[in-house]
Amino acid sequence: MDSAGQWTGRRFTVRQENRLKAGRYTVSELMPDGSEGEVLACGEVKRFSLKEKITFHAGPSGTRVLFTIEERGLRGAGDGYDVWDAEGGLVGGFEEKD
Repeated sequence: MDSAGQWTGRRFTVRQENRLKAGRYTVSELMPDGSEGEVLACGEVKRFSLKEKITFHAGPSGTRVLFTIEERGLRGAGDGYDVWDAEGGLVGGFEEKD
């Protein structure tokens, strides 16, 4: 299975924890009953950077890169985000909604 295939057809929750110097993200599988399952990936973004880039690693203490989310433009979240796999291939993208 390719690296993108492990994410295909599954649903996830993303939790954000804001801290003074960085934001932390945790990706968990969404279970059929709506509860959160196993933590699959963790990432961190530094505050006050011109362009957001979050690298997600396997599990809370993992060192293996799973994927990266990178802001498309310098004007803020309105431009959306691209998702790249561990090898640098484009997987997809998304935009934030208020």
